[in-house]
Amino acid sequence: MGFFDEAKHKLEEVAGRVEKFVGEARGDVAMQFEGEAHAEHGEALQEQDDAEGRTEHDKALQENRDEEQARTQAARAEHDQRKLQDPPSGDGMRRAET
Repeated sequence: MGFFDEAKHKLEEVAGRVEKFVGEARGDVAMQFEGEAHAEHGEALQEQDDAEGRTEHDKALQENRDEEQARTQAARAEHDQRKLQDPPSGDGMRRAET
């Protein structure tokens, strides 16, 4: 979510709260409900943007985990391949007596 989208949604929420307050002060029930609707709509947009932001963050974290797992698997495979190519020299190992 961009800065301007966030500001726009917050402004809608605040404007709705002001409209509701003015409606209460004047005794205008329609204005009160309209203000409350604007405020709730602004809040809902902010929550939606926050959820989308969390989703993007979660995707990035999962991509990092996947990359790390792939690097670890590649390192293990390389290590195993080296072990197969270079058998132990037998230094320090006793031969079984026959």
